[in-house]
Amino acid sequence: MEDIILKDIYHYEEEPDINDTLVRWFNETINKKPLEMTIGDLARSVRQNLFHEVVLERGIEELEKDPFAGELFTGELLEKILLLDKDMLLTKKAELKKILKKAEETHNFHCWGFPEEKDEYLDLLKKL
Repeated sequence: MEDIILKDIYHYEEEPDINDTLVRWFNETINKKPLEMTIGDLARSVRQNLFHEVVLERGIEELEKDPFAGELFTGELLEKILLLDKDMLLTKKAELKKILKKAEETHNFHCWGFPEEKDEYLDLLKKL
């Protein structure tokens, strides 16, 4: 599956380009392989209700490397992953527990942008 582009995995077609940022993003993203998706692509895919299976797999991979991953804010990827279907998340329970443990062990060493950011992230961890 890693060598197949999203267009072929999900059988999507490109949308006519109407100079819309979201349409351009969609057209670019469906022509990517899952491993080519950025943190921003993964988070936006959840917001747009797209590619959930790939997002969960890739999101877990990215969160295992960096449980604070996010494009717009610290913890954005974890926040978006937690919005996915609960039954899907249960299939990754062991991986999510490892991510939670790593986050709990390292959050005091993370460089937070502002104090409230740390509090918001810790609240997010409580949802795991």
